[in-house]
Amino acid sequence: MGKNGSTLLLGPHGAAWLLLLLSSCAGGPAVFTWKSPERLSWPGNPKGPWIEFLLAYRGTMDVERKRGFWEGLSSLLAGSREERLVSPAGLALDGRENLYVADPGRRALHKISLRTGLHQVFTHSAGGTFLSPVGVAAGPEGRVFVSDSARGRITVLSSSGKVLGEIGKKGEIGRPTGMAWDPLKGRLLVADTTRGRILAFRADGALLGAYGRRGAGPGEFNYPTAVAVSRKGLVLVSDSMNFRVQVLSPEMKPIRTFGIPGRGPGNFACPKGIALDSRDHVYVADSMFDNVQIFDLEGRLLLVFGSRGTGLGRFYLPSGLFIDSKDRIFVSDGGNARLQVFQFHEAPK
Repeated sequence: MGKNGSTLLLGPHGAAWLLLLLSSCAGGPAVFTWKSPERLSWPGNPKGPWIEFLLAYRGTMDVERKRGFWEGLSSLLAGSREERLVSPAGLALDGRENLYVADPGRRALHKISLRTGLHQVFTHSAGGTFLSPVGVAAGPEGRVFVSDSARGRITVLSSSGKVLGEIGKKGEIGRPTGMAWDPLKGRLLVADTTRGRILAFRADGALLGAYGRRGAGPGEFNYPTAVAVSRKGLVLVSDSMNFRVQVLSPEMKPIRTFGIPGRGPGNFACPKGIALDSRDHVYVADSMFDNVQIFDLEGRLLLVFGSRGTGLGRFYLPSGLFIDSKDRIFVSDGGNARLQVFQFHEAPK
């Protein structure tokens, strides 16, 4: 059948002709172009560690497509589907180079293969369909955890998008947002934003503990939005409406805070996404400043990159952050409906 419902007929030589046509399109899988033609870096004249812009991704239109036989046949008969981001938020990467993007604007979870460029969209949750998926974490055995802030639940998916279960009994979670999988403790850490606390769950959904309460003191939170875990198990929380980052021990005891409200470098207006690179530098996306600030674990400011705008290396309402083992920095540029990817370098090349 053709894509308009009509029957596609092939004569005695038609099949061979079609095979030849599609074979001429054969090639490798879709790929990302990881080097931008426009060279951008921070600082502009680096003499030490620096940040380099790699690419921006809005959807499948930004992937180099090299069609193989079956993909070409499917496109010819049914037409190709273009997938795109709407308002990307939480980010996570699994061990197979699959990037997961929570998208509340699309009411869906995106799965993007960094190896092949395949872009899939999952809309089904344990509650039926997603309402406001804002956080995502990749856990053990291929499980993917997605927080739905509107439902007050966390859906557990397989890597293929199959619903495996749900975390959060009735009334157990207020409004879950940012999450992180803690491999050292084998637990899922969840920012319960409206109740001002961090929850810890086992992978099977059992509640291990609730830490903190609404307030401004050590170990207290005011609308926490994101969680990250260092290589040594320190837990860092983006404590948004206290305009600070809190550093907790692996046992969830407060160690220090850094950041104050203000308009200058090192200050916060609306800190959201948080992540750490291989050197335990702390990256914080501020959705009001439209930038990413980098600190050491003591809270000393190291570098700021990005500013408001629509061009490459600029942001509008950035939120989610994820840094992989290669020190690639993934930023959800929500207001621009795209992801931007950067690279941390130890020294200029």
